[in-house]
Amino acid sequence: MDEIKDSLDKAKAILVVKQSEGGQILLDALKSDLNGIVATLINEYGKLSHIELISLISHLKAKRELIDKIEYSEKEVEILKEELK
Repeated sequence: MDEIKDSLDKAKAILVVKQSEGGQILLDALKSDLNGIVATLINEYGKLSHIELISLISHLKAKRELIDKIEYSEKEVEILKEELK
């Protein structure tokens, strides 16, 4: 039960960020970065080394996970509230 409450508190904090102007700026920047990485992968994949490809894909995955965490925070709050009932 305490674990769910902790998760709920964290999800609420992330939701506050999402709903703020700064949070929207952050999301826009992350999405722009994501698009830049995809463009690099599409346009330069033949010239990139194996390490460079792995690095770009790792960055892509990390940014996508962060975007998802922020964008789905409202749904996560709802789910966790239901679990506490």
